[in-house]
Amino acid sequence: MQIMMRLMMLVALLVMAQGQAAAGQFCGPQSAIGRWVPDHFVTPMSNRRAEFGRACEAHDACYGYLGVDKDVCDAQFAQHLRLECDWAFRGWQDEPSRMACFMAASVYVANVRQFGEPYFAGSQQGAMMRLWMHRQIQQAANVPLPVTRGDVHAR
Repeated sequence: MQIMMRLMMLVALLVMAQGQAAAGQFCGPQSAIGRWVPDHFVTPMSNRRAEFGRACEAHDACYGYLGVDKDVCDAQFAQHLRLECDWAFRGWQDEPSRMACFMAASVYVANVRQFGEPYFAGSQQGAMMRLWMHRQIQQAANVPLPVTRGDVHAR
């Protein structure tokens, strides 16, 4: 178990080092920490890269669906990241890169599972606010406007 934790920390450091060169647009929180989380994974062993940005964007969108279960979003996120790793490093010669990519993906997933609750709650609150605003607009559209003297229909 300690070996796995050390490997995860090593991958986390590798991910952070990548973030210095190319900060993410979709992955990570919208804060100073988020600037260190890259939207892709690359290794020196391959000229390919796994695009994590699409998975992060889909994960953020999932959090914004009103009433969705956070665990469902996180499980879909994990699956999406693994598929990105499989696609980017699909050849037999890319096996070491694919395994490193899986490790990086597991760090991303562990972080959203451990630290994602406040972001999930905020997204759910935003979804409720959007629903409330939509209903207010809908109610306002269905209410007839009062007739005033300047109204051509009042004559």
